[in-house]
Order: sequence, then structure tokens, then C-alpha cells
Amino acid sequence: HGRSDKPATGYSASDYSSDVARLIETRAPGGRAVIVGHSLGSRNAIVAASTFPQLVSGFVGIDFTPFIEDDVFDSLEQRVTGGSRSFESLDDVEGYLAERYPAIPRDAIVRRARNGFVEKDGLFRPLADPLAMAQTVQGLRENLAPALSEVEVPGLLVRGVNSVLVTAAAFESTKNLRPDLEFALVEGADHYVPEEKPVEIARLVHDFVNRTT
Repeated sequence: HGRSDKPATGYSASDYSSDVARLIETRAPGGRAVIVGHSLGSRNAIVAASTFPQLVSGFVGIDFTPFIEDDVFDSLEQRVTGGSRSFESLDDVEGYLAERYPAIPRDAIVRRARNGFVEKDGLFRPLADPLAMAQTVQGLRENLAPALSEVEVPGLLVRGVNSVLVTAAAFESTKNLRPDLEFALVEGADHYVPEEKPVEIARLVHDFVNRTT
């Protein structure tokens, strides 16, 4: 987070999905792409697949679905807004991240600390703009069910079995909404499935692409 431009506005689902569409048009002119996204990226993949079917041949959405409960979003918003703080050292950053993300491996903690924070005036702060993050997390509350209902390309939705963001109830409601799509559960993972179970995610994506393209 935080290495792109930071405009004052432009953090809705339609804004992000339009960015995805422009990326596909730039990198694969005249072609289509399978979009793989985690969390916010999953939301963006679903909306892009619904809005730009001429550019998207399929999607894999990891641990973000419709029907996420309001109290879950409330908790998420508190965590996101609470992350805008300064630290005296990278060790302090790593300690904070390890406490915030207890299940992700050590190398992921180090990577987040080294790539997501910058030193200024002797303190380390997140690269991500707090106002952009606040608008983004607000945008996650937009009702995703209509977009998923309109998707006409193949899709795979993945949930970490221990995820507190996508509850079992939200995942089941999503299955009922689109029983024609594919669904997968990853054991031993919470919300941060790609970092906790990268081999399993790689296999799911590889197999999905082979089946659908």
C-alpha cells in the first residue's frame, strides 16, 4: 500500500475496477485476463468482471464476498484507521505487525515492514495515505451482491477457514446467490490466505485457469 498516487478522491468500487480495466487494456490490448485478487482485490475483481466482461475471462476472489456483516466492517475500519501511527524503529514496526497479524509467517511480517513503511524525521510511518485508506474501507461497505449477480464469466471464491472477515454465514449466503460459481475453503488460514498458504493458493489459481481458459 502507498506507492501509487494519492488523489483526494477516487476510492470507490467503480474507481478501483476502472483502474483494473485500464491495466488490462494497457498490458493486454485486444485481449482478456483472469483477475486474481485478495481482500480489496477480490472486491475489485468481482466488480471488474461484472462491469467489463469484454476484458475479463474469469476471476479468483480470495476472502472477500458479499454479505459481510456490519459489525465485521466496523472492526475492520477501527483496525485500518488505527494503523496510521509512527514507530521509532523497523523492529517496532515488525512487533506491531506481528501482533496485528499473528498467523502470517515471519517473512511476510518483514516484507510488510520494509515495503510498507518509510522513515522520515527519525520515525517510521506507513506509506499508505490515511485519508485514502479511510475512503477505501468505507467503500468496502458497498453492496457487492448486485455485481456478483451480474457476473457472466467463470469465477472461484476462496475463504480461509479461520477468517473473521468472511464468516461462514457470509460465504454460505454467497454460495446460495451464485451456486454456479466455484468455491474453495483453505484449512489453517484466516483472512491472509495468500501469505499463510501460498502453495495452496497457487494450486487453486493454476487449476482454475487451466479449467476455464
